[in-house]
Amino acid sequence: MVKSMEDQRNNLLVILAGYSSEMNRFMASNPGLKSRFPIHIEFPDYNDEELFKIAVHMYHERDYQLNNRGRWRLKQHLDEFIRTRHPHSGNARYVRNLVEKSIRLHALRIVNREYLTRKDLVLIDDADLPDLGSILS
Repeated sequence: MVKSMEDQRNNLLVILAGYSSEMNRFMASNPGLKSRFPIHIEFPDYNDEELFKIAVHMYHERDYQLNNRGRWRLKQHLDEFIRTRHPHSGNARYVRNLVEKSIRLHALRIVNREYLTRKDLVLIDDADLPDLGSILS
């Protein structure tokens, strides 16, 4: 990689992305790497309010809505996630997994209902939000 970066330096752009500690270890693995990547950008993790907004946006993109109990449970869930998360737990990826799992749980909750309204089809309830541990595992 280092040779290609040097030989093609006018025609090649290389972007490395990863967790800070792993990227630092990678950069230290070859003395020529660090000098070839002069720009380093740290992206801080999202806070609980930002994660909540991301989740609401993801539901909206999928034409789902959260009722008040669902919004409250989602906020509680994300507060707990922020307090207990592992440094590599994914942040917005975690929220995407949470949203997708809640949509699957919603479908399972309503699948056997005889009569469904449009509201039934799009409204995520607190019962549809999984436990924190089921997303992390």
